[in-house]
Amino acid sequence: MFTDHQEVEWQYDADDIGAVARWLQARPPDSDVQARFQADVEQIDAYLDTDDWRVLRAGYALRVRRKTRGGAEATLKSLNAAAKGVRQRHEINEDLSGEPDPRSIAQAVFDAPGAVGARVRAVAGARGNRTLRVLFEVHTRRSMYELTCDNQRAGEVDLDDAAFPGGDSAPNGAMQRIEIEVQDADARAIKSFVKRMRKACDLRDAALSKFEAGLRARGLQPRQIAGEDFGTTRIEPNATSGDLAYAVLRRHFAAMLVREPGVRFGESVRDVHQMRVATRRLRAAMSLFRDFLPERANRMREELGWFASALGALRDHDVMIKQVEGWAAEGGGGTPQSAFQAVAALLRQQRATAQQRLLAVLDSRRYERLVSAFTRFLKKPDELPDAAGTPARATAPALIRRRYRKTRKLGDQLTAESPPAEYHRARIAAKRLRYSLEFVARLYGKPAKRALSCMVALQNMLGLFQDTRMAVARLRALSAPKADATPQPPPATLLALEQAAQRYEHLGAALLLQFPAVYAEMKGKDWRNLKKALRKKA
Repeated sequence: MFTDHQEVEWQYDADDIGAVARWLQARPPDSDVQARFQADVEQIDAYLDTDDWRVLRAGYALRVRRKTRGGAEATLKSLNAAAKGVRQRHEINEDLSGEPDPRSIAQAVFDAPGAVGARVRAVAGARGNRTLRVLFEVHTRRSMYELTCDNQRAGEVDLDDAAFPGGDSAPNGAMQRIEIEVQDADARAIKSFVKRMRKACDLRDAALSKFEAGLRARGLQPRQIAGEDFGTTRIEPNATSGDLAYAVLRRHFAAMLVREPGVRFGESVRDVHQMRVATRRLRAAMSLFRDFLPERANRMREELGWFASALGALRDHDVMIKQVEGWAAEGGGGTPQSAFQAVAALLRQQRATAQQRLLAVLDSRRYERLVSAFTRFLKKPDELPDAAGTPARATAPALIRRRYRKTRKLGDQLTAESPPAEYHRARIAAKRLRYSLEFVARLYGKPAKRALSCMVALQNMLGLFQDTRMAVARLRALSAPKADATPQPPPATLLALEQAAQRYEHLGAALLLQFPAVYAEMKGKDWRNLKKALRKKA
């Protein structure tokens, strides 16, 4: 059995949970919100993670709760910070079979067949080279009160007396915590109840979650979770071209790896996007700085292209799902909401397939070899070409001008009648110029940053146009007759697919109307100022 829901709760620290219990019990029977004592329980929570903190880096805490009355439950809980005093966190729970021995908790989680076990295995990786370890335990005596409003269950108040064996996260190694989990944090009666309880019982906003307190108790600080150090990423004014190239590669390779756990977890659109962007920047840097890098950089750039294509398939689905769900929420336009909802459901099915394919790539020996080889490449560089010793300020201007001329050559030829393929080539050139400016921006300061903002606008506009073309092709491929025995979508869904494709075509046409103005900004005074800076600081 498992559950998957959004937890909404207030968390407060208290000096005396007994006083809170007395306040709850003293509430008059005609109060808007009633609190009824349910039970006293004792529970032991063990928090786990891999040796390289993959669960935490995915944005979650993994907890196994053993109850004195028997049974155990594994929970994945997102680490969202409180907003206006309220924590809203994604929580996934799964019952573990039997009652695992404390020494075999990690294996019990890995063996769990449901939602928690599947996600932990995905995050840890299927190659068996990562194991879970217990980080710390929390021993809690909990008094549970059910909240009702208008004779309907509205939530629960838990009074926790928690201890952290083996650590000292709070005076006497303990904390007294009040947790108020509710179904609707915006309900007026609930908010009023919480406000009165907080004032009457002198409660304070919780400084730390139990997970954070446990990390502190064991002296586990964020610096130990930051990931591998591949070398310096600083770009000094007198940096050589080789220094600049390696600083850029180290920064973006670390950015790629730090997103891997979230991508494996499978629910973070942002992690997929950022990991893909990191691979793009890596490939762009290896192309821009190819004269200053060892020869084997070319082979690794090809391998990054292979990996980027797997990420791109998933990212394309994320972009389309967001757009189609937005159309469904808007309504109107002659297309019923249910039509777009059907398309979104079909895209989510395809996204699930793309996610499984990406997991297979991440678990492959080929990806493992890529990460290992790139790590060695950054930590122990091969002998560099002689050109790598040239000051970066001397080589960067020619690199930037070359990319700029390529972008202008393609952009100047574009008209309203130009085929999409020509806009696509201009987009690639603009993307490469944008990344090149990012790589050298620290050398040229404000002029580079201002020119870069124009390039970002141009690349974003052309990128959105390319997304519309890809979406149209994908939607029409979904509705095309299949050569194999794959069943066709029902007629209503086929109609919805065509309507969505037409929406994308209209969106693409609207984007192209923006091109002349955005392109003119890219050629304007900010670029002229950057050219002066390139000459001055060469």
